[in-house]
Amino acid sequence: MTYNAHSFAAERRGEQVSLGKLLRVKTQVSVVILAVSSVMLLGCAASISPEPVQDTGQTVSPGNDVSDSVPPVPKTLSIDHISSCDDLESTMAPYIDGLTQMEGNSVNEWGVSCTWTMPEENTDWANAREVSLGVTPVYDASTRPDIPGLQQVFPETAEITDKWIAELGGVAYVVEMGTGTVAALQSVVWTPDFEVAVGGGRWEGMPALDGNAALEVARAVLR
Repeated sequence: MTYNAHSFAAERRGEQVSLGKLLRVKTQVSVVILAVSSVMLLGCAASISPEPVQDTGQTVSPGNDVSDSVPPVPKTLSIDHISSCDDLESTMAPYIDGLTQMEGNSVNEWGVSCTWTMPEENTDWANAREVSLGVTPVYDASTRPDIPGLQQVFPETAEITDKWIAELGGVAYVVEMGTGTVAALQSVVWTPDFEVAVGGGRWEGMPALDGNAALEVARAVLR
């Protein structure tokens, strides 16, 4: 076969074009293979189980967060719902029947000071009673009452134990003045937020406003 310069050059150009197409195809195939390989490697990595966590000695039950072991923060109490001593009469109702509010009762930023006493026109000395309720904010936790110390000074002091007051981090006590059917009682319920002082007693024919009753009053007043 006879080749001239023109046909030889054309043949060379055809070979170069075919070679270029072949190189491009090989490159595209390589890219596809590389991409498939990467996906397979990622899939394998995802299926590999992680290394066991180092044992710290702390056992965590399924569904039980570690934070469950942290004691709950006591709820902050409030007396914002009280605007006057009238708002407390339903709470004090069993103990102030037949009594009237004294002048000077107040509810303000300093707390609550309410007293109920016998009416001026009262002629029944069996109704010679006085009931008081005071609520003051606690600004210093060091004012927490020292019951053993109080008992040394006032042997009649008795601690009132209750789960509610204990969970609040508080303490309660009652001092009884007098014995028998009639007695004056002064109860104090102290919490880190407020101190509630209840002046009550035991009277004939009336429910006693003793330490346990005072604790229920404090529970109703502090929300």
